[in-house]
Amino acid sequence: MKLGIRSIHHVPVAGCTDYSVLAPGSKINLASFTQATPSKLPFTPETADLREDWRYDAGGRSSLVTFAAEIRADREQYRSSLNSLTGRSHLFVVETIDGAKYIIGSPRFPATFTWSDSVSGISKSAFSIKIECKSLHGALFSA
Repeated sequence: MKLGIRSIHHVPVAGCTDYSVLAPGSKINLASFTQATPSKLPFTPETADLREDWRYDAGGRSSLVTFAAEIRADREQYRSSLNSLTGRSHLFVVETIDGAKYIIGSPRFPATFTWSDSVSGISKSAFSIKIECKSLHGALFSA
C-alpha cells in the first residue's frame, strides 16, 4: 500500500448542512451536505502530514485533527489564495494516495486555517500551511 497525501480541497462552511451529530469515523457524501464546489489547495506532497489525536478530559471526549504542509514551488502565485482562506470558515477534504478522503471540520466545528512565510538559509523558501479542528466527531470519511 502506498502512503501519502494526494490532494486537499476546501469548501466554505456557509450554506453547508450540519453533520456534526454523526459518530466518529462515519462515512458521508459531502455533496449531499453542500452545494459548493470544492477548490483545490496546492502543497508540496512530501511535506504533508495528517494527524488525528483523541483526548478525554474534564470536557469529555474530543478529537484534534491537524493537517500541515508546505508550498515550495511557484509559491507567490498562491499568496492571495492563502490570504482569502485566513479567518474564514471552511471544511477541508484530504485525500490520501490510496483513495481515502478525510473531512476536517463541520459547520458546528469549523476548521481553522493559518499560514506563514519563511526563508531559511540559502536554499529554502516556503509557505507553511496548517489546518486544525477540535471536535466531538473527529475526521469523518467521504464516501
